[in-house]
Amino acid sequence: MRIIHYDEGYSWDDPNIRFADPSYILEPGDEGYTPPAGAPKPPRKRRTIPLSSQQTTINNNTTMNPYPFITRTGTQNQVTTSRQSRGTKTQGQFYAELTTRIGTQPLTIPLVFKTGFELINEWITEGWTIAPIEDILGFFLPSGGSFEDTNVQPTFDNMNHKPACNWGDAGRGWVAGNITYENQGHQGRIKPEVIRVTDNWTGQPDHYTGGKSVHIVLGNKKGRPQFNRSLGCKVRFRKADGTLVEATDYGAPGTTEIDAQVPAGTTGNITEVIVSCLINGTLQDGSYTTIVVA
Repeated sequence: MRIIHYDEGYSWDDPNIRFADPSYILEPGDEGYTPPAGAPKPPRKRRTIPLSSQQTTINNNTTMNPYPFITRTGTQNQVTTSRQSRGTKTQGQFYAELTTRIGTQPLTIPLVFKTGFELINEWITEGWTIAPIEDILGFFLPSGGSFEDTNVQPTFDNMNHKPACNWGDAGRGWVAGNITYENQGHQGRIKPEVIRVTDNWTGQPDHYTGGKSVHIVLGNKKGRPQFNRSLGCKVRFRKADGTLVEATDYGAPGTTEIDAQVPAGTTGNITEVIVSCLINGTLQDGSYTTIVVA
């Protein structure tokens, strides 16, 4: 504020003048100051968010639902897991949530795709099935975990998750109507890939009981493995002294799983399990060199 005098040319109806002894006028910044009519408002201060605290991802949900699954005991006393769908998210729900998450951010193709894929990942991680979007592709997350007993302790790795898609009619029809094929040759040298040997009698991995069967699992995803005894398929066991003995009996085999009986009287470590089976119609040998103990 500033002291004023009668003969200084002030307008005495100025709302900022205070008559006193001495009289004074309020100035900008003083409490109670009234700006002149039509004067521009002072610019509003903008709040700046430090870079370190700015959002780096669209999806910041920290209260996700758990992945629902059930367990089953198979014929070999192994416990397997399978997904239980929490329900189905529709195309409308997907677009509505996508719109909410993008909000007022400037639309760009990378932003839409990134936010959409984050939303898909979040929902399938919670066990939802996402209906085919635009009738082309839908999404879900299966589980193929396998455990030795009912004490299932699920982790991302041992639940064997692999994202999967499901056709919409339009998507399936488009691919079916446009796909063509080019044969890249025949790979007859693919060998059986033995990934697990388990004692059927005790349920222990990498263990056998003489005169009892072991359960052999092949990991081949290609090559159409086929175990046919009449075409020379067999299982042999290499003993610690280097000699080979052939399985004396076989269970009902599948394409990638074989039950083979270790000859009675076999003792000591088995240093190699050799599986001979058909791959693409050709008899091939696969070797498992993890020590199988008695």
